[in-house]
Amino acid sequence: MLYKLLTYPQLLVLNPEKVLQRRLGLLKFIHSLPLGRMALKARYCALPSKYLHTDVCDLYFPNPVGLAAGVDTDGKYARELGSLGFGFVEIGSRTPEPQDRPKKGRQMVFLPKDNAFLSNGNLRNKGVIHAINQLSKRTPGVILAGNISKNPTSSKEEAIADFDKAFSLIYDFVDMIVVNVSCPNSKSVNDLQDITYLSEIINSLISLRHLYDDYKPIAVKLSTDIPKSQLDYILDFMLLRGVDAVVATNAVNRKDSLKTSQSKMRKYSDWAISGAPLLDKMLYMVSYIKERTNGCLPIIATGGIDTPQKAVMALEAGASLVQMCSAVAIQGPGIVRRTLRAVRKYRKSL
Repeated sequence: MLYKLLTYPQLLVLNPEKVLQRRLGLLKFIHSLPLGRMALKARYCALPSKYLHTDVCDLYFPNPVGLAAGVDTDGKYARELGSLGFGFVEIGSRTPEPQDRPKKGRQMVFLPKDNAFLSNGNLRNKGVIHAINQLSKRTPGVILAGNISKNPTSSKEEAIADFDKAFSLIYDFVDMIVVNVSCPNSKSVNDLQDITYLSEIINSLISLRHLYDDYKPIAVKLSTDIPKSQLDYILDFMLLRGVDAVVATNAVNRKDSLKTSQSKMRKYSDWAISGAPLLDKMLYMVSYIKERTNGCLPIIATGGIDTPQKAVMALEAGASLVQMCSAVAIQGPGIVRRTLRAVRKYRKSL
């Protein structure tokens, strides 16, 4: 409650991106204090429970609630975020080469009527090498998923080389690889959901994985905006090729269901939206994927999960794991522990 009282007004009047970075900086400072990490864990982490433990893709998760990509793009706060109760943390998205952020103007806008954020980030990050330098300094202490993508300036034909490079560099520093082919801020990335390009990318990454001693699961992150017929081709390919999991879903461009006035939204027509408005589409997609694959493909649900009840809804729809992002930024880390209590109660009742 205190977090929301302090942070919510700032999101309304200040640049949300700067507000979030200040909160991450404060988290890092608290974590560095004597007994700081212990205090964070005591405050935010749920007690171990057999009703929270989750085995997915041969990985043992202490609980099924994770942090989605977009908060810690450069892997700078992985260890600190792991002290807030998450069962896993996804960093990124990471591209082979650094993607500079614009020098002027906001790249994130908070929509209070919708409990959502608009972003125009276009995969900005400091590159994979910078991330692994961050991760190599300290053990994250939490299951880590590395989200990778191609450079937005690279052509679709160059995408395989980009993914191969990012995959090879980050492989030894994470527990799972998430292949991002659904960035709504970059059409050149979104187009990779075409099965022609996606199959070549996945085939190349799976071949690369054979060169490593340790097996790391590969998940593919998809958008709700793709046609059902195209999704069917992708799911059939994943099952045939042995992709380990699917992440459903990414942020989207469509804004027709927003409570915020459409006149205000005209200036943000190309921006992506994340947060509460994604819930219905995400739940439908999770349910459809489970039915289409007969439950054989683990699903990581993300998008619109901003209450404990909505996390349970995603699990009921067929998700093996769930992720939060905007909810943590708006409500604070306490939402994680409340969600874990709801999940524990739900699973105990089964």
